[in-house]
Amino acid sequence: NTFRGQAAIEWLRGHAARALFGSEAEKEKNQQLSRSVALLLGQKLLAVGVFRQVTGSLTKPLEDPNALFRFHEDEKEGPLLNCRSIWFQNAREPLLVVSELLY
Repeated sequence: NTFRGQAAIEWLRGHAARALFGSEAEKEKNQQLSRSVALLLGQKLLAVGVFRQVTGSLTKPLEDPNALFRFHEDEKEGPLLNCRSIWFQNAREPLLVVSELLY
């Protein structure tokens, strides 16, 4: 269960835009975050441990086309492969989480 950094950046460009702009992004199918903002958001997610680097460049991992990453949750041990933990706290608004990561 790994993914490439460049794929994560492209995913963030579209999905984070919808989290930030809501229904406006839905109207504008082409509205995406700039690559540099998505890269910054990806670097912040990597830094706080949402996912970790498995292989690839140590200097610019998210820009390395061969770098692989894995979500932290996919590494937890349990009786089943890829057990997920249950979140018992209230969820925060996506816009708030993204703004905290970017600033």
